Amino acid sequence: MAWSAKWREAPSNWQVWRDFLRWLGIEENALRRFDTPAATPRESSVDILAALPDGFKIAIFSLHPLSAERAATLLKQRHAGLDVRVYADSKMNDSMHAAARHADLVVVVTSCLSHTVFYGIKDKLQRDPVYPQSRGTTSILRAIENSVQTLETTGG
Repeated sequence: MAWSAKWREAPSNWQVWRDFLRWLGIEENALRRFDTPAATPRESSVDILAALPDGFKIAIFSLHPLSAERAATLLKQRHAGLDVRVYADSKMNDSMHAAARHADLVVVVTSCLSHTVFYGIKDKLQRDPVYPQSRGTTSILRAIENSVQTLETTGG
């Protein structure tokens, strides 16, 4: 899918960029060609999380609990059978050790996590963790979706 089609799917993002490009002096004619809706259909309308079994455990480690809790709420709305837990303590505890050891998917928000927690859970992990690019809700969700898609593709 062309980058222009992706921007058209997110009109609020495109409007910001369009305003920025206009500010840079890009001619209006050049911008108009992106105004029509994308002709290509979305790649998939199936929610990737639906393939996960009920009881699938996701542990999110972050010191920014608002974003992590929002992500957990959105995940549960999309798949009520998920067991999503947020760990926002700055010091290690037994529940964090257990979550790192037993979760099916561990999300480590390194941009917002104490060294104590990171190094405390690192050796307890049974599989590779997921690292979002930032601490925000969207970044956490995108990292989880990408990881689930990789699990489906590789059969892992």
